Amino acid sequence: MQFGVDLILVGDTLAVVLGYETTPVTLEEMLHHASSVRRGVKRALLVVDLPFLTYQDPQQAMHQQVEY
Repeated sequence: MQFGVDLILVGDTLAVVLGYETTPVTLEEMLHHASSVRRGVKRALLVVDLPFLTYQDPQQAMHQQVEY
């Protein structure tokens, strides 16, 4: 079955789905869920947020995304 979705976002609001009230998700949790989504994606662009507070400046953000 195909639905024609062009882009899928795995956002750091994943914390709400996991039942967190104040704790942001970790980078490892984002990677785990992104990997699950990736297995089901056939043709859409998969975009994954860097979780809130996992970087302090643009250079650190770039380092985080390149590392994974």
